Amino acid sequence: MHEKTLLIVGIDPGTTTAYAVLDLEGNVLKTHAQKDIDLGDVIKAIIR
Repeated sequence: MHEKTLLIVGIDPGTTTAYAVLDLEGNVLKTHAQKDIDLGDVIKAIIR
């Protein structure tokens, strides 16, 4: 069975949507901001 990594994800929706992904120690793993991005695309990017 695959071990799942627990993450903290923050999403700021709006005209320009931004998100940040952190591990449980607070290390930033990924950040991104983009205009007119679909929430489904944000979720797909986070899962990857």
